[in-house]
Amino acid sequence: MIERGKLIVLEGIDYAGKGTQLKLLEKSLLERGIPYTMIDFPRHGQNHYAYVVDRYLADKSGEKVDPYFVTLSYAGDRALGKPLINCGLDYGKLVTLGRYVSSNAYSAAELPPEEREGFLKWSNEFEYYKNGLPREDLVILLDTPVKVAQQRINNKPDKNERDLRLQQEVSSVYKNLLESEPNWVAVQTQNKSELGINSEILKTLDKRNLLPKVYPLDVYFGCSIQGESGGDGVKKTIIGLIRDLGHHVLSEMFISEDINLRRGRQLQDDEVYADDIYMMHRAKVKVMDVSRISLGVGYEIGWSLAKNERVIGLCEKSRWDHLSKMIKGNTEPNFALYSWESEDDVQNILRMELGEVNNG
Repeated sequence: MIERGKLIVLEGIDYAGKGTQLKLLEKSLLERGIPYTMIDFPRHGQNHYAYVVDRYLADKSGEKVDPYFVTLSYAGDRALGKPLINCGLDYGKLVTLGRYVSSNAYSAAELPPEEREGFLKWSNEFEYYKNGLPREDLVILLDTPVKVAQQRINNKPDKNERDLRLQQEVSSVYKNLLESEPNWVAVQTQNKSELGINSEILKTLDKRNLLPKVYPLDVYFGCSIQGESGGDGVKKTIIGLIRDLGHHVLSEMFISEDINLRRGRQLQDDEVYADDIYMMHRAKVKVMDVSRISLGVGYEIGWSLAKNERVIGLCEKSRWDHLSKMIKGNTEPNFALYSWESEDDVQNILRMELGEVNNG
């Protein structure tokens, strides 16, 4: 049984350092072998809601827009991300978000102080209850003075970034939330190095037991057998890397010289089918080598997704153009597709998706 993962959020005013800390946290999680999903909201250019957000942020007319209306676009982007968030949590990952419902502090800051509490109550009800977003386990506020953040501003700031008054008001809203919400904690960033801040974030997660433990998984490895030939070394490498992370590969016989020789005899076609389906039923996750054309692998992916099970597709970068559009275009939240060039790439992908057992 996989324990449900944890949901954490990095918050802060613009140029507080969220992007940098997300990258450093990702590196730290890979090194520790902790599986994770990372999403940075808003997801610029990735959907219709984010497109509206981008237009709003690029506006230079100076005209005011109703904060309730603005919030709907941000909320729509987050709602579309809900399946990815829930999948990560269901698979026991540390789901880390750059901004979340808590970033409605920006819209609240556009309102008079006496109206902000009512607005935040409305936005929470809309996103958590109406849209069904999962509650975060922890919000980490990167507490950065506005004047310090403004010194980092680039030469093309958006509407919010260039508004000093708004940044000050947002900082005030964040401070109020920090005092009133039990699952908020501040990490001071002034006069600290980027690595020092990263270290404090990790200590906070450790102290609150928010770094998921990784347990051995039964993994089904699928690959081309009677389809397109080649890649035998790659198959052995992938299976070896899965084992090195402490997981159990149910289908290791796929790299043997005679894969139909099982239990001391040659299996018939229907027995092979029954065997493979049984292994897929047992497996908590499927890792599929999709670098070579195979009807069997395509069937196994479709079978697994139809049962809402987790599938990780791995494709050599040099073979990417040969990959079916039915695979490349798949947007199911429980299907993750990666291209890779080196063994290190595959190892990092598997560490991110499966984690390393006994990660400390």
